[in-house]
Amino acid sequence: MKNIIRLLCILFLFNVSCTKKTQCHSFITYPKLTKNFTMGVWHFEIIDSKLHDDYTNYTFHFNKDLSFTVDDNEKSYKGKWNVISDNGTDDSPATDIDLDLLFTAYAPHKLEQLGHNYHILNRTKEKIELINEDTDHPERLILFRV
Repeated sequence: MKNIIRLLCILFLFNVSCTKKTQCHSFITYPKLTKNFTMGVWHFEIIDSKLHDDYTNYTFHFNKDLSFTVDDNEKSYKGKWNVISDNGTDDSPATDIDLDLLFTAYAPHKLEQLGHNYHILNRTKEKIELINEDTDHPERLILFRV
């Protein structure tokens, strides 16, 4: 009898923990913010880094199909991007919005280093401030529209 009660309790908890209304551990996308990225060409700079001059000639082109191209006046490099929040683990998904960058084809090492999940600190239509907290020395990156 005790085993039946335990089994019923477990089934009940499992049933109420993930319902169709509250999709557990799903990602929230941000179409309005995604649209902002796809309008125009972006330059970027790395704050608090000696590498700033290494990136001055690069521009980002974010496409509506969530691909991006980085150009340096000679070559182009491709990748994928998305603006998301992890609803399953974040305390406040509305304020914890991330930009994911992933290079899908060969890119120089200095560009591959930019392929991270960045937390969006501040954003306007013309400027987006990001931080990568996955490294020993958090990197701040600023994208600004040309």
